[in-house]
Amino acid sequence: MNTLLRITGMEKLISFYRYIYFNGPGVTKFSGIGLILIVGLTHMYVFPEHFEAAAYIGLSFGVLFAGTLLSALGILRGGQWGWALGSVICVFAFAAYIISRTLGLPGFGVAIGDWATPAGTMACIFEACYLGLHFSVITGMNVASPEKRDWHD
Repeated sequence: MNTLLRITGMEKLISFYRYIYFNGPGVTKFSGIGLILIVGLTHMYVFPEHFEAAAYIGLSFGVLFAGTLLSALGILRGGQWGWALGSVICVFAFAAYIISRTLGLPGFGVAIGDWATPAGTMACIFEACYLGLHFSVITGMNVASPEKRDWHD
């Protein structure tokens, strides 16, 4: 990760991660699980109305929910793939929300300019929080699985 930060020039911008550490692996792990599950549940809350408007959007919400469950299981078992899957889900969901509100999606033109939907806003907030938490785990600011770092008390 440090190499990627150095190559992109982000290392100097986010150098704070070297000086701040939180050693609460349980809190970090269960915060990640909670956030990704809330993202999935928020999408399942609006599943019926989106399925009626455009079936493919409803089905994508169902797939997103299944992905969040898989991601939560991966995080719980201590795998980095769970964190990565959750980040991919959050990025795609956030991007789809922005595209649906700006350019529109086929069969779902009613969403263009409709930024005031509470469920969409909350989902974006939880997705951003999850991405921030995962970023802190990647940079080492938060510890999610100390056994992988050979830390022993």
